[in-house]
Amino acid sequence: MIGLVISAGMVFLAFEWKSEYQPVPVEKNVITDIVEYDYVPLVVEKKPEIHKRMVEPPVIEIVGNEVEVPDNVEFVPSEIGEEPIDFNLPLLKLPDEPDHSNEVLITAEQMPEFPGGELALRKYLADAVNYPVIAQENGIQGKVYISFVINEKGGIEDVALLRGVDISLDNEALRVVRSLPRWKPGKQGGKTVKVRYSVPILFELR
Repeated sequence: MIGLVISAGMVFLAFEWKSEYQPVPVEKNVITDIVEYDYVPLVVEKKPEIHKRMVEPPVIEIVGNEVEVPDNVEFVPSEIGEEPIDFNLPLLKLPDEPDHSNEVLITAEQMPEFPGGELALRKYLADAVNYPVIAQENGIQGKVYISFVINEKGGIEDVALLRGVDISLDNEALRVVRSLPRWKPGKQGGKTVKVRYSVPILFELR
C-alpha cells in the first residue's frame, strides 16, 4: 500500500510540474533571399492583311478600215531570197512497215481453215490413222498432241510433238499430221501469215 501511494504521488507530481518558456534566439543580420521572376507577356504577331489589287483589263481600241493608202507605193524586193525557190523538193521517206512474213502467230485476225471445216479435219484424222499393231498387242492407248505451222501458202511445216503417249503412237500421229492437205492460210492485216496450230489425236482400243 505504501509503494502504491508513493507511485501515484510521483505520477501526479510529474503532471503538475511547470517549466519556463525560453524563446529561440534569431540572428539579426540574416537576410531572406527573395527570387523575383520577370513576367514576359505573350505577344502574338498578326499577319499583315493582303489586299488584292484589281487589275484592270487592257482597253482594246477598234480601228476602222477607213485608212487611205496612197496609190504611188513602191515595193522594193528584199535582198534575201533573190534566187528562185525550188519547190520540187524530195519527199520524206516514211519508215518501212515491219516485215511479219517470217513471224509465226498464235492467233490471227483470220485463222487458217481446213478444207471443209473442223468436222472434216476430225474425220480426216480418224480415217488416216493406222493403229500400230505393237501398241494394240500391249494394250497401249491415249491421246497424242501435235503442234504444226500453217504457212502463207497453206502448207504444213514445223511439225512437233507436244505431249506423247508411246513412241509407236507418237510416230503415227506425226505421220498423219505431215500428210494433211493444204489449208486456207490465215490472214493478219489483209496479208497471209504463218499461224501455229495444234490438234489432239486419240488412240483408243475398243
